[in-house]
Amino acid sequence: MAQFYPLLLSLILLFGYSVAAFLAVYALLPGQLGIHWGRISLVPAGAAAALVSGLLIGFRQQSVDLGYRLLSGGLAAGPWRLSPWAGRGVVALVVITALVAVYLAAHDIPHAFARAKRWHRHGTRPGRAQLTRAVFLGGLVLTILASSFVTERLVALGRQRSVGARIVFTHPLPGTPTGMVMNAGEGYLTLGEGRVAHFELSADGSTLAVDVVAEGLSFPRGPALVDNELLVVDLGDLACDDPFPQCWTGDPEEELDRINRSSARVLAFSILNDGLLADERVVIGDLPVVNTEHAPGSLSVGEDGYIYLPIGGPDRLPRAPELVDEISHENANLIGTIARFQLGDDQLEVLATGIRNVFGVTFDPSGRILGVDNGGESARGWRLEQLMEFVPGRDYGYPLRGTFNEAVPPPLWILDARASAGVAWADSGETSGVLVGAFEEMFFVPLESDADGLYVPTRQVVREVMSDLGGFVTSIEPLGDDRFAITVFDPSGARNALHVIELTGTGG
Repeated sequence: MAQFYPLLLSLILLFGYSVAAFLAVYALLPGQLGIHWGRISLVPAGAAAALVSGLLIGFRQQSVDLGYRLLSGGLAAGPWRLSPWAGRGVVALVVITALVAVYLAAHDIPHAFARAKRWHRHGTRPGRAQLTRAVFLGGLVLTILASSFVTERLVALGRQRSVGARIVFTHPLPGTPTGMVMNAGEGYLTLGEGRVAHFELSADGSTLAVDVVAEGLSFPRGPALVDNELLVVDLGDLACDDPFPQCWTGDPEEELDRINRSSARVLAFSILNDGLLADERVVIGDLPVVNTEHAPGSLSVGEDGYIYLPIGGPDRLPRAPELVDEISHENANLIGTIARFQLGDDQLEVLATGIRNVFGVTFDPSGRILGVDNGGESARGWRLEQLMEFVPGRDYGYPLRGTFNEAVPPPLWILDARASAGVAWADSGETSGVLVGAFEEMFFVPLESDADGLYVPTRQVVREVMSDLGGFVTSIEPLGDDRFAITVFDPSGARNALHVIELTGTGG
């Protein structure tokens, strides 16, 4: 029965917003009795404002998710799934019911009540009818809000253990970290100033030793360990006099020129016994770069032995879509993709296209590819910050389409965040999902699977687990026992850090 409540909550929210819309329209109709401000009848207008405010304050994330699902053409909540046409039918039924409820509450019932109390003679007294209407509209608003909160509490009764997080140790870093990779207590950091550092972290995470082992790179990121070699992404020559901490332009034509002249690389270094690096070589060359954010991102090694590389899509070009056809970069087909390759093979295989800007990917236990696409403008609509499963062979619509389009595979969840970067699969007790690092904060998105694939069970609230982190969370590495190492990139340099965090259960 607990699985029914998420769907019930969605229907109540839908009903509430429909009632608010009809109340707002009703307030503008001529001939209404009672207090007016201009042509607006204040009682139904006030009821609409109170209802919308209450729903947004109490159920903001659920409202955003519901809006996305409706605009995508369907309706789903947890394991309850409706086809697009069935979803539209439910929406139509709820809207008609809301219209009837508003009409009865705002028109027929007050007048019937006034007649029953003999409050009129040769017509209803305006004051009495308006007072009665206010009582009924207020009761309708309170009923919707109360039923929403009660249903949410029932959702909580069936919720699995929710997840929080706390910082255990904080270690300042000698540069701005763009990526991290670890193995058995040691690893490597890429620093935006052009350096690679080797580090050793104690078993309990309390001490950190860092030594710079490579310099002279261009905005490196995405370190990965493969066969005793360290792989690093290097963005190459960038079209800014001082590309750090950002090389960006708001001019579509200038962005086009920068893409055509760009040439990023994946470098490989041999790892010596003391952690030093030697024998630098180019593994993959001539990769397109839009800017320092929309570029070849973080490398991730899958269980299949492939090395996965997301490459950012256009940023300003969607404002001038006619310029997209003028991209002449040799590897223009890699822009806005998830690609993969194997060490020793310089050929990139494109897995998924139509992506705005995914910084890194992670994998669930069955090997599904997961990542967060950053929000921003497309030629037709807005691409929201969203957790996505990247299925080989699919196109995700960008730069032509935003989030709300039936031709685009729907995301798993929409995040109330910005500049998401670091991602990692996490297990905490009976709860599994994805840790997402964004600007100043981190989220935990619980995930479950059925025959149709992964989904976010809405009986578990997607929630912020950390905040006020001082910058962009660029990487997340598991340490074991519910502990993770995260790197925070602060453009000012003041709060560059490696934090050791611990996931905590907060109960159902």
